[in-house]
Amino acid sequence: LLDAYGPEESTGQQIERFHSLHQREGQTVEQYAQEVAEVGRRAGVTERDLVARFAGGITSKEAYLAIRLQEPATLTEARRLVSKVMRSEEDFHQRRQTH
Repeated sequence: LLDAYGPEESTGQQIERFHSLHQREGQTVEQYAQEVAEVGRRAGVTERDLVARFAGGITSKEAYLAIRLQEPATLTEARRLVSKVMRSEEDFHQRRQTH
């Protein structure tokens, strides 16, 4: 088992790892949300903590502000909101380029 998964992380290590999460270059919003969910669940954090970590580590300032303003109750809602913001941002940039 140790060969497959490595040594078991202590709860403290899991919580520390959770709080250091941020969206990495090349990582999609979906992948980042999944990582926050997986690490957060192992660390035993609340849904509110998941949303806060997701917002705090996301690279898009617009997405961060949208989460802070809308205050979604769950990580799933936050992810949906960010997807909507990102689509709107892309549409805006595409329209500006065609005019």
